[in-house]
Amino acid sequence: MKKVLFVFSLVWFSAFSQKDVHALTVYLSDAETGKNVKGAKVTLEGFEIPAIEGKYDKKNKSYYFDNIPNGYNTVMTYHEKYNEKGFQNTAGLPKELKIKLYVPIAVSYGFEKPVLSKEIGHSGGKKINYARMPKNLDMVLKTGKTVSNPNFRYIYVEDQYHIAIISKYDSKQFFENDTIKKILDELSLEEFEQNDGSYQKYAIDIATGNLASCKKGGCLIMNGVDYVYVLRKKEGAKFKRFNSPEIKKLREKNFKVAALTNRKLEYYGEAPFNAERYYGGFYKNLMNAMQYHDFRPGKIGQAYWDTQQKEYKMYYGSFDPNSVSDNMPSSDDDIGYSIFFVIPKHNNSGIGLGVLDNIEADDSTKDQYFFNNKYNN
Repeated sequence: MKKVLFVFSLVWFSAFSQKDVHALTVYLSDAETGKNVKGAKVTLEGFEIPAIEGKYDKKNKSYYFDNIPNGYNTVMTYHEKYNEKGFQNTAGLPKELKIKLYVPIAVSYGFEKPVLSKEIGHSGGKKINYARMPKNLDMVLKTGKTVSNPNFRYIYVEDQYHIAIISKYDSKQFFENDTIKKILDELSLEEFEQNDGSYQKYAIDIATGNLASCKKGGCLIMNGVDYVYVLRKKEGAKFKRFNSPEIKKLREKNFKVAALTNRKLEYYGEAPFNAERYYGGFYKNLMNAMQYHDFRPGKIGQAYWDTQQKEYKMYYGSFDPNSVSDNMPSSDDDIGYSIFFVIPKHNNSGIGLGVLDNIEADDSTKDQYFFNNKYNN
């Protein structure tokens, strides 16, 4: 009897201990607070196959899948409050993933380690539009020393609705080419042009690798220039972060295709960046004040005056509406230079912005991708 009881106990213990063992477990956390994120939709995905939605484990505060069918090599997370993010490994997914989520207007990448110097950002130290010079940058400019700080970071807004084609053909050759027109039509893609100047054609000067805005009537023609054309879906939908059929098929046709993300802020504050305080506090109130031309302290909002003085002073100095610039804080961080290309070096890939997710998960893979606001062949 004791032997039977022992065997039953062993079987029960074995079954109980394996109850929470899954093929894949995904943990989501807020990138700034570190707190667990629930209420997300976490899916298994592959190329042109239906997504499989995971289940949530309240006890372990995780999402899980008990089976990973053939062809499913991607995990994606969707949440109304956070930026889309995922992970792909065509060789096979791990048993556990930990993914940090950012609010869409304040995405940053942990594999970037900003350092203040005369050479990085700020036009080589020549032109700065800070109303009051941050002490770290001031030290760099006076002494020539570089300064690193764990609080330094670049803040991006990712563009999920557009991709770019990098071509040696000017716009007439490119968009009037019958073969190219046929491919774009088959994929339901069109050139995106916007009258307000948010997007326009760009040329790349290969001598420097820098983007240069095209003047009206065409780009400046010079030796070694590539052209950049922004495309969108005709129905206005998002491009998939991974497994995009449009991106994959364009690359298979030997087009140089880039996903796009836009650097909106270089944060060199003394305290850790906090998106909720920054955008929900002083920045939001500042923009409201600019809209209604009312700059009295009481109208700006107590939140700014109590919590954001250090950050505000760093970017704008004393409160002077004339010192506010849309291109903050670097004087050369305009629409051209703020566009960053995101390109895997393997040209048959359907991966878009997911490149950045993969580097974030394993920064040793960054040599497999191109991520910069310069481009060299």
